[in-house]
Order: sequence, then structure tokens, then C-alpha cells
Amino acid sequence: MNLTTMFDQFNVEYFEGALPTIPIILETRKTKNRFGMYSYRYQRQEGVSTIIYNRRIQVYTKAVEREVVPQVLFHEMLHYYLHFKGVNHGHTPLFKRYMSKFLGKHVSNRYIQL
Repeated sequence: MNLTTMFDQFNVEYFEGALPTIPIILETRKTKNRFGMYSYRYQRQEGVSTIIYNRRIQVYTKAVEREVVPQVLFHEMLHYYLHFKGVNHGHTPLFKRYMSKFLGKHVSNRYIQL
């Protein structure tokens, strides 16, 4: 399982190759309820646009153990894609439509079924 290769494949297939490469980390730290996370930092400077930096995707070992790495990676890439496009990157109706298409089943609640 190569996360970078999977990222590149999903980027082309689902996001028109629009996403710049960011670090993808396989996080070995145990979590109770988390499978993955898209994170970033930003800095606002007077007279300058907001600068976004330190974007990354973390996939936790829980996703590996449950054999849902592709679903988790896509989920976090979708947060990244919507954020990159400048729209709300939460679990919005748009987010759920993308996830439904990827999973091949309807996603209706804020907790994304894997």
C-alpha cells in the first residue's frame, strides 16, 4: 500500500489532477475514533492574503487495521480539495455527494460510513 501512489491516482481520477502534492503520513499513534485527518495552518498578514501552509494528510493505523485506507485517504483528500477550491470543506451536502459517488452508496449523515 503506497499512499502517495493512491493519492496520485485519486487526484487524477476524481479531482482532475488539481491537487498539489502534500505530505501523507501513516500515523502509528493509536486513536479511539479517528481514521484520518486533513490539517493545515494559516497565517494572516496585514495587506497580504491569508497564507496557508503545512498542509498534510494523516492516515491512522486504525484505518489499516480495518482495511479502509482507500476510503479514508479519499475522505481526507476531499476535505483538502474543497479547502483548496475555497469552499466549505466540512461534511456539507457537496462533500456527501462526492463521498456517495466514491463509495457507490448514498451518504446521508455527518459520520461518513466506511
